[in-house]
Amino acid sequence: MLKERIEQYFQQYPQLRVLFFFDEEKEHEEEYLAMDLEGIRKVTFDNRNFYLKVMLHGEWSAERVFLYFQQPMPSTQDEYRHFPLLDLLVANKVLYLDNVADFMDQFQLAPNQRSLAKRYIKELTRTPIQKVVAPLLTRTRFEESELVIGLISAFLRFTKIERWETILAKILCLGLPGQEENRDYFFRKIDANILYPFLVQPIRDYFNTTLEELNQQTLIELQNRLKYNLITYTLDEKPDDPYKNLKIQDGVVLSMLSNLSESALNNPKLADQFLQLLESNDSQIKEETLLQIYGSESEFGYLTTFMKWKILSSGIREIDFKPQTALQVFERVSMFRENTVQLSNTVRFLIYLANINSQLNEISGYIYDSPDEYIEKYAQDFYRIDQNYRKAIDFYRSVDVSELPDFIQLDPLKDLLEDRYESFLEKLNREWLKCFSEQGFSYANLATPKQYDFIKREIVPYELKIVVIISDALRYESAMSLLSELHGDSKNEAVIRHQLASIPSTTQFGMANLLTTKTINLKDAELFIDDVSTEGLANRSKILKKHVQDAQVFAYAEIEGNSQQANRDIFKSSLVYIYHDCIDAVGDKRPSERNSFKAVADGIAELAAMVKKLHSSYNVSRVIITADHGFIYNDRTIKEADKEPLNEEGAILTHNRYAIIKNDRKQDLGYKIPLKQTNRIDSDLFVLVPKSVNRYKKQGVGHQFVHGGASLQELIVPVIESTRKRTEVIKKVKPVLISKNLRVVSNILRIQILQDQRVSRNEKEREILVGLYRDLELVSNQVTIQMSSTSELPSERSYGCELMLRGDIGNISMLKLKIYDKDDELNPLIIQEVINNTLIESDF
Repeated sequence: MLKERIEQYFQQYPQLRVLFFFDEEKEHEEEYLAMDLEGIRKVTFDNRNFYLKVMLHGEWSAERVFLYFQQPMPSTQDEYRHFPLLDLLVANKVLYLDNVADFMDQFQLAPNQRSLAKRYIKELTRTPIQKVVAPLLTRTRFEESELVIGLISAFLRFTKIERWETILAKILCLGLPGQEENRDYFFRKIDANILYPFLVQPIRDYFNTTLEELNQQTLIELQNRLKYNLITYTLDEKPDDPYKNLKIQDGVVLSMLSNLSESALNNPKLADQFLQLLESNDSQIKEETLLQIYGSESEFGYLTTFMKWKILSSGIREIDFKPQTALQVFERVSMFRENTVQLSNTVRFLIYLANINSQLNEISGYIYDSPDEYIEKYAQDFYRIDQNYRKAIDFYRSVDVSELPDFIQLDPLKDLLEDRYESFLEKLNREWLKCFSEQGFSYANLATPKQYDFIKREIVPYELKIVVIISDALRYESAMSLLSELHGDSKNEAVIRHQLASIPSTTQFGMANLLTTKTINLKDAELFIDDVSTEGLANRSKILKKHVQDAQVFAYAEIEGNSQQANRDIFKSSLVYIYHDCIDAVGDKRPSERNSFKAVADGIAELAAMVKKLHSSYNVSRVIITADHGFIYNDRTIKEADKEPLNEEGAILTHNRYAIIKNDRKQDLGYKIPLKQTNRIDSDLFVLVPKSVNRYKKQGVGHQFVHGGASLQELIVPVIESTRKRTEVIKKVKPVLISKNLRVVSNILRIQILQDQRVSRNEKEREILVGLYRDLELVSNQVTIQMSSTSELPSERSYGCELMLRGDIGNISMLKLKIYDKDDELNPLIIQEVINNTLIESDF
């Protein structure tokens, strides 16, 4: 519009040489800089008065000049007298953009709309404002109630006309530090256009208060009302509450205030500022005071980050002796959204620690009747403690403790975790080895499948194509996590079994066991099968071909690097072995052993992706994932005093968890086991292992990540068998409503839904729709929840859900909560009556 007006002026006044334009608010700067004026020189006034006069009277004297000022036009006699270009100003013209007639003509407005256009013409002719209110500049929509909302939206720097709840949320955010320029601009515009009367009613509707004017102080008052009522709207007022005069009793107003908050927090352009407003430390509403008065156990409507930390601290006090109580606290905090990364990771750490404590507190002892019973107990139950420990350490590592509040100290909790886990490892494995020693460490007498029978049990009986992935150090608990990942595929039918690795539980012995049904020979610390060394892919290929003629052997990296066609050719073979080395490659090196659990997570992701690809891209119907051995990992550094001495004199092989020795070797500590008892090896040698999970002193090796010994964690290795169905498995997990006595408060219903089972081979994920209904009519928002958790922990299968009742349904006393499968919206999975406690004003 600016360009057209400039050209119009010079056409209308042919003798005009200089056209002045004063853009005090810089509202037209963008358009000015972008426009190209043919035959008219654009000049920006930059206070070089003498230079400008010389150029205008000299070099530019024959040109038409548009002179742009970013300052107010002189309006008083004194301002005119001091204006540096007064002679030129008097001799030429000033461009005004308040031509109502032009505006009316441009947008074809009706004559009766002239007074409205004239009232706001100064704003309506400004390009940024005009862009926002453009939808209203028609004869049918140009009316004051809508136009005012559009102008206020523009003054708040919105790019489109917003709803009142978004406008009010943005106004509140003007009180934040760093918003001074935007706040002053907004206040100035509201005052200049006399728009505050239009804000009075929306403020009353949403905050139940009437303000005489809008300024910094009244902004603070509105912020206080917002924060206090969002936090306490679910609670009954207490006499000693110092902020009770801010309490909004009107249920309709509370509902609108909640809608305002939800709208702001869901607005990508406003959410960060609004959250900063609620979290501000400068607020006059002190969260700690509210926690003291109402108690940290109260069901607050909203929790600030500070309140969440404080409530977590109350759970931390119970985490050792009352872990289930602590767990309820942690899960309640996790239900609220807008958690920071630090808080979320801390909560996850605490949940896993509480679960470990709960599991350990339920264990009455570690004495069982037979070695097989120990193995079965571990495979069914105790592995979860190792799994939870791994996940607790992962989340602990992800927390930056320097960013935590002073009253949250994770180091003592980490020490508690280490103390309890170390005690579990030591006691369990001491009793296990004691029991096994009483049986003479005889693998032959065990009912548990043995690793050295793998070929006979898993390969020989089958005629289908088989791919075997051997993941170095994939221990049983990690394989259970992998199994959960595989179950996330709706067509996958994976099952897990276990087998017992040999003692010593090393890569050398484990890999050899997985190659043959024959006797293995030990020569000069190296293993041989039919005089072929078991080391290296080429040798392993030779050995396997004696069982399956077209067997092939590859490293995982080679398969990953191949073209799809090359892999298709490979997987035409009847048997393919893939060697995957992600976990042991990191853990078994002293410099990197502290990254062992990260390597586990990486390994699980790689294996899950590989299995899916084998089934879907290469038409492999049967995939087996197993391991050569497991491992023990302690995140706390093993002290030198806790390591056992090892006499290496005359030993054939030694490491931090075992030694292979001759029979005449004197042994004071640990167990001396005939090698032939735990292996299919013809040898008179013995393997020496500690009596529990102690490490031998060994220079140059790590001691936190270890294997080679006889602990359950090292010996019990997984056998995952993955197959694929042609059609999706139809049985799905089910939703269970945890929340009881459902009541809508201030138009909001918060519920918690539990996924009854983890996603597994037999039960697949389900997408559900949740909403409030009056008969068949949906009267709230509808929430979609993807129930796809593969976790064994109920806390990780719990979903929080917030439903907001439609404003026009407030007077309905009874509603129904309905939960549907997304694929079947005719037959609800759950129907539950809900009482509507929202208070309704008679004049609503």
